[in-house]
Amino acid sequence: HYAQAKAVLEAGKHVICEKPLAVKIDEAEELVSLAKSKGLVNAVHFNLRYYPVVRQMKTMRESGDLGEVYAVMGSYLQDWLFLQTDYNWRLEPDKSGDSRAIADIGSHLLDITEYVTG
Repeated sequence: HYAQAKAVLEAGKHVICEKPLAVKIDEAEELVSLAKSKGLVNAVHFNLRYYPVVRQMKTMRESGDLGEVYAVMGSYLQDWLFLQTDYNWRLEPDKSGDSRAIADIGSHLLDITEYVTG
């Protein structure tokens, strides 16, 4: 969504967008710089952090009920690509960027990890 996000920021509007805002680091850095120079929000909305179980884990960590967190493990289970004939745009670096699925579905796990662990 780089081109759209850039155009919106250049128009002086805040951006809260579906991911990915960019698939190349130079584009992402440009959006960050542009938003900062204009005093605008430039963000991705990670909806999974508002699931009740995720919020409960955060509350438990903040209150000390989890003790010290030394490691976090997670997985993302789904069946897209189960069949030989399955296709997904995430497999094409020109569409998904070098990080492929991490920037799309993996980013949710990364966000939840940061959100819960602080």
